[in-house]
Amino acid sequence: MSGWSPAEDHGRREDNREYHKINMGARPRRTIVGTTSVSRRYLISACLVLSALSRAQAEERTSSDYAACLDKSGGVTPAMEDCIREELARQDRRLNGAYKTLMDSLPEKRKAELRDVQRKWIAFRDANCGFYHDPEGGTAARLASKECVVTLTAERAHELETLKEK
Repeated sequence: MSGWSPAEDHGRREDNREYHKINMGARPRRTIVGTTSVSRRYLISACLVLSALSRAQAEERTSSDYAACLDKSGGVTPAMEDCIREELARQDRRLNGAYKTLMDSLPEKRKAELRDVQRKWIAFRDANCGFYHDPEGGTAARLASKECVVTLTAERAHELETLKEK
């Protein structure tokens, strides 16, 4: 019985490549539109990293009670919706407080500008997050829509708190 050698394996791989070139035609590498499986893996990995970073930033802005509640929910939709409802109320209070504090510190002209911007931001948040609720997406889409409202509200509260500090 002969042992395996890397040279033999390399020869088989080269033979296999030649076979595919001859019988199946050499396929050119695809661009980003039709990526190769290796490129797709990199693209998916990059998306997951960015998603994790975005989620980490959002978690930084939401309360620790929210994270604990979601952990305890066990992925049960009604329990998750309760967590989201409680956190939205918490973040809404935070946003309103930050808005009031900032308004109190501004001259009249800037108050009118902030009021206008805030109304436009609310319209944007509601439209943007409403889009997440795909009617055919089931409970996952409904949760994604509600989570979007929580996340954007927390981020806006942070933004207004930061503006007050400047």
